[in-house]
Amino acid sequence: MGKVLLMLLLLIFEVGGMLNIYLQYPTYPLSITFFDVGQGDSVLIETSNKIKILIDTGPDERIVEKMASKTKIIDNAIDYVILTHPDMDHIGGMIGLLESFEIKNIILNFDIGTQSKYLNELRRSIESEKSQIINAYDTSDMYIDDCYFDFIWPKYNTNESKTLSDNDSSISINITYEGFDLFLGGDISTSIEKILIYDMKEVEVMKLSHHGSNTSNGLEFLKILSPEYVIIPVGKNNKYNHPAKDVLSRMEEINTKTFRTDEDGDIECKIKNNIDYSCFSQLYL
Repeated sequence: MGKVLLMLLLLIFEVGGMLNIYLQYPTYPLSITFFDVGQGDSVLIETSNKIKILIDTGPDERIVEKMASKTKIIDNAIDYVILTHPDMDHIGGMIGLLESFEIKNIILNFDIGTQSKYLNELRRSIESEKSQIINAYDTSDMYIDDCYFDFIWPKYNTNESKTLSDNDSSISINITYEGFDLFLGGDISTSIEKILIYDMKEVEVMKLSHHGSNTSNGLEFLKILSPEYVIIPVGKNNKYNHPAKDVLSRMEEINTKTFRTDEDGDIECKIKNNIDYSCFSQLYL
């Protein structure tokens, strides 16, 4: 009898918790999920009309399970995948996604050629899938459903862009919905931030660049963006000691609310507009 009562109480508690979350975020049209994929990046945007845009895929096939939880069996499709740059911690899950989902469009800014065994396999998988390839630069701004994607970096067809490292060539985007702004900078360093700084504005949410590395996320840049929420995609006990202590100190200086995927798991943001929005850890749902 005691066990039955305990199970009933746990069930009531769980349902009550889910109801509480629903009451807080009942009809929010835009959802942004920062996946916990270890030492890597992967962000899913779901629009009001259920268009799915995945930015980066993390280092391995963990992203397949994450996306499966977000995709209905009858609609096994991802509308857009944006690959910010060719480092494995950003594209390592892409082949697994191509094998498991219909991927309609792939946005990138690098050549899927013969640089590595993985990229060769990726090229073959994309050709088999027949996904549309879209090359992205700062001139590639577009609306996807009701979200405006302002591609800020890299610059189109300049000598400077051609000599950049993989990290500094990262696709950097400001995404706007009903006055709400999200900034995703891939792995750009402070040298690129200094170029972009005059084009930036305040945002509500940003993902720290390069997993919170001290080579990125300069204080002046952070002050201009002045986000209410900062998300740090980072692997637990990673060998790079990300995020850097100096960068965490900068978070305190700009007085932002910070989430880390190594401590908080998947982070979801629910957005109605630039006034009515919130981010929370899915560990506590």
